[in-house]
Amino acid sequence: MNPAPKTRTPVASPYAMSATLAWAMSVNAAALAQGKPLSLCQAADALEVGVLRPDAVRILRVPKLSQPDCPHFRSMATQSGLDLGGSAGMALGYAVLICHSALGDRRVLRHELRHVAQFEQSGDLSRFLDLYLAQIVEHGYRDAPLEVDAHRYEGRLANVCIDSPSSL
Repeated sequence: MNPAPKTRTPVASPYAMSATLAWAMSVNAAALAQGKPLSLCQAADALEVGVLRPDAVRILRVPKLSQPDCPHFRSMATQSGLDLGGSAGMALGYAVLICHSALGDRRVLRHELRHVAQFEQSGDLSRFLDLYLAQIVEHGYRDAPLEVDAHRYEGRLANVCIDSPSSL
């Protein structure tokens, strides 16, 4: 007797995806308007991790990361192990949000810059979010291929560059 085929849990309802994308676009717009451009050292790291347009990236320092006010998203995040409230950084398009507690942590910034490169490769924020959320639902946050890829770039420090923590 063959086991029943695995059915893939839908990533999210259309409502949840719509709410998540609206939230992401709002956070992205605010961070792009209020954030700071990359320093020369940060831009070098961005190029090193594959970002095509480091000049478009903006970093916004925040006390804590927010998440969409959508019960479907929160449920999916909890089930997959994604804890935005406990994360040190997040990238949404060209916007990189870094928590005050992670200021000056080059590994966190490189991880988030790798997500910027992944966003560029996907073509737009909606496609990137669809892919990212599908992966964390299927594999869990820590084992999602985009996360595994970003972790690989955290420690690849080919250039020696010293920026003051205030440059974040």
